[in-house]
Amino acid sequence: MPRRLPAAALLALLTLASCGPRTGGEADDLTAQVLFTGNGTYDRQGDRRGEKVAGGLRQTVWETDPPLPARRVTVRYDSDARPLAWALTIESPEFSAADLAGEGARRVQTPSGAEGLRPAPGGRLAETVILEQPGGDLRVVTRGYAAQAEAEVLPAFR
Repeated sequence: MPRRLPAAALLALLTLASCGPRTGGEADDLTAQVLFTGNGTYDRQGDRRGEKVAGGLRQTVWETDPPLPARRVTVRYDSDARPLAWALTIESPEFSAADLAGEGARRVQTPSGAEGLRPAPGGRLAETVILEQPGGDLRVVTRGYAAQAEAEVLPAFR
């Protein structure tokens, strides 16, 4: 009798498969890099990997050779639901929130006043919010991560 993949493993596989090569150019490559980073593809290259942080979350940090064009990248995630629940902090990125959000993105604001962009529905980043931080840093937050660890971001998904 064939073995079934656990639901989380199947979801991870489907998410990564959807990040495959495309022909959309530079912005599409950036989207793929963000998704691969959020999902753990580059964790082994991190300077600090799998560190436990508050609320049962873990994080990986890249300072030496970040997987994105930036000075430093940190991903926090729920290791039991990583494809759905992660948040990237991108320090000193060499791209803007608009570059990452792509065409059709709309402006959003959290109740605490954080501003950002919500990528267009149907895109590969549709279930994220890209928040602009003071000093030009960016945070990419999935809906699953917001529901679990940052409820104040949830209204930006409406």
